Amino acid sequence: MMMLRTTISWLWPILYVLGLIIAIQGWRNSKKTAYVLFIIYFALAFYSVTAAPHVNGWIKHRSELKRDPAVVEAQTKMEREILKLHEKYNLPYATKRSLPLGQVLLVLGLWMIVRKEKNTEPGH
Repeated sequence: MMMLRTTISWLWPILYVLGLIIAIQGWRNSKKTAYVLFIIYFALAFYSVTAAPHVNGWIKHRSELKRDPAVVEAQTKMEREILKLHEKYNLPYATKRSLPLGQVLLVLGLWMIVRKEKNTEPGH
């Protein structure tokens, strides 16, 4: 089960890299400006799933003010109580994993367009 979660979490960046490569190939073949939008989309999406969480964490850590110890203690106590409830009632923990079906279709569609344009170019 853990391997499946790891695999699914790596599907997002892999799909974005594939989409970026296909968009660059399409742009190089036809020089249509629409491919530039795809390149920007896939580059920003790749950044958002790889580097952005680390950058956001660093920014949050650098700008975080000294928190009130009473608030920290109350939050810690609440987290312990939630953990006890999860253990007592055998509740599943929330996970944020999803299959990137929309991105798969986007990359597949872009690949089909590039392949069709490549085959219909003069001289091929």
